[in-house]
Amino acid sequence: MNPKINNLIRPYRLAKHDVLWVVDSNVLSSTATLANSVTLLTAPPRPGQAAVGLVHHLPFAIYPDDSLGSRVEQAFLCATHAKMYLAINWVTIGSCVTGKSCLYRRSDLERAADKKRKGGKGLVLADGEGGLAAFGKYLGEDNMIGEAIWEDLGMRHAMGGEVAGNAVGSMSFQTFFRRRVRWIRVRKYMVV
Repeated sequence: MNPKINNLIRPYRLAKHDVLWVVDSNVLSSTATLANSVTLLTAPPRPGQAAVGLVHHLPFAIYPDDSLGSRVEQAFLCATHAKMYLAINWVTIGSCVTGKSCLYRRSDLERAADKKRKGGKGLVLADGEGGLAAFGKYLGEDNMIGEAIWEDLGMRHAMGGEVAGNAVGSMSFQTFFRRRVRWIRVRKYMVV
């Protein structure tokens, strides 16, 4: 059901290492992003603190054209969305992840899917394969993966210091509006 999972499943199966970086094709980042993210993911936790299970980055709009939709998308991502995203992640009351750029361990994803199937909290996973494929029935797989790592494994999320530069390009206002409505609907049924 999820086109992103469909695109990722083959490389996921072929990956030779445990640490995976899932980054959208329209995202640009600094040359230090991956190294800094691995450092955050693998750092030993402080006493009384859970280990980091997922590293993500703040989506930030770049390269919009002069169309109204592109400019409104830029304003939304760089203002309203950024403020909410940063605030929720600062107070750490729950998982809040946008999947533009996420780093996690395949072994944690496999454990989270397995634990979720055996009576974990919240969502129901797809039947069949474990790991990434188990989250394929959700359009907002990023949110579901983050929730499973947070809730079922009890692991923290860390936000990298770099942004996920989301190349906006050309977008009409109608396209912007339809995109917002679609994601509000998706999040409503995933979170509420």
